Amino acid sequence: MKNLKSILTFTILLATVLALQSSCKKDKIYTIEGKYTIEGKWEGIHNNKVADYFVAFQVKSGGTLDVMDNAANKSQITATGTWTIVNGVFTTIVDYGTGTNASFTAPFNGKSATLSGTWGFTPSTTDGGTWSVNKQ
Repeated sequence: MKNLKSILTFTILLATVLALQSSCKKDKIYTIEGKYTIEGKWEGIHNNKVADYFVAFQVKSGGTLDVMDNAANKSQITATGTWTIVNGVFTTIVDYGTGTNASFTAPFNGKSATLSGTWGFTPSTTDGGTWSVNKQ
């Protein structure tokens, strides 16, 4: 009877741990240890190796984002896209609706409110220039 009680206790404990682990799995994808999550508004600049331009990302849960790059109307959505974080690297593919897509990439560690990296014309992530945004 004591052995059955130990097995039952272990089974309940294991089930609880697995349930908690699977319920937190989504958070682990989007938040890498630290204070900042990737979701939310990020504002800053991007450049084309000649001049700096305003850019903002509204990063949404589920892997989508909106892009605002009109400095005169910072809330105007000018493109949409998708994003991922793989091995601590944030990467987007942005569709401006013109047939040309851009890809932005930067390290994300969750301890910094800054993303800073390179962008390019998809599939490249480097031939366009650099970018840097801060979490708002």
